[in-house]
Amino acid sequence: MSVQNKTLKIVDVYLVSSCLSATNTKKGACLIEMNYENYLKHFSIVREPTTSSRVLLDGLVEAVTKLKEPCYINIFIPTIAALNSPGSLNYDLVLKFHEIIKERGHIYKIKVTQKHISRMQSMCRSLLDVAPKYCRYASE
Repeated sequence: MSVQNKTLKIVDVYLVSSCLSATNTKKGACLIEMNYENYLKHFSIVREPTTSSRVLLDGLVEAVTKLKEPCYINIFIPTIAALNSPGSLNYDLVLKFHEIIKERGHIYKIKVTQKHISRMQSMCRSLLDVAPKYCRYASE
């Protein structure tokens, strides 16, 4: 069955990231919120060493990986810079994102917005303090 022949679920994905780049660890966290109708799911990832852009892309890849069927995905991120850099250090994750989108039949739209930042940023920064206890590391 092709994607065009069925109605896709609409999923909103909000992402925010933060990184302790001034420290030697360069620990970064991404908080992800996925919303489908009235179902809301929060999860987070922590990476070390990383940058804020890279952990944001990691979070985006994790989010689309969790979707079990083709969806129309509204992606809300604070900046588009991480996705617009062919040849950058993070481009491997951009390619991985597009590969997953294509393989699973998703359609997406990127919406750059700051509206979700204020309510999610403090939670994301607090993840960096409690990360070993509450967050999944890349090595797990």
